[in-house]
Amino acid sequence: MVSYHQRENKVFRIIIRNIHSSTLLNEVGISIQEIDFTVPKVYISLYKITKIKLPLFFADVEPADFNKDIVHITSTFILKLKLKNHKNVAK
Repeated sequence: MVSYHQRENKVFRIIIRNIHSSTLLNEVGISIQEIDFTVPKVYISLYKITKIKLPLFFADVEPADFNKDIVHITSTFILKLKLKNHKNVAK
């Protein structure tokens, strides 16, 4: 089922790279929440054929006015992050 969400109500998806694949999803979500972003879901990327976990995490961030500032963050209290906006990756 496909549903339409207005632009201001869509979640903001970020990509987190260069963290070991054994890192717990809760740790990643908590470290982003500690810098005042609301994270409802974090998931890890799997290799398509072998289903091996890759060092690539995706996080959905709740809509807020300051979400675009998240790409300027380089580290949190727990993790050192490399963040990218999901839509800018394809460019």
